[in-house]
Amino acid sequence: MKVLICDSIDVEGINKLKEAGYEVIEKTQITYEELKKEIEDFDAIIVRSRTKVTSEIIETVSYTHLRAHETRHDL
Repeated sequence: MKVLICDSIDVEGINKLKEAGYEVIEKTQITYEELKKEIEDFDAIIVRSRTKVTSEIIETVSYTHLRAHETRHDL
């Protein structure tokens, strides 16, 4: 599974994702327009407060599942 990290998260969280077998791509300065173009290449995205995932972004993906989760500090 390919995961895009759009906002800074603790390195421990990144390491845990990698240890679990995820391919992790960090683009913490990704722009809205870049995200619209690139989101289709990922199975999941991680955002915090900088990146806004709008309905326009959601509508660009071809799959129908979406999961929103509030911030957790105990990954």
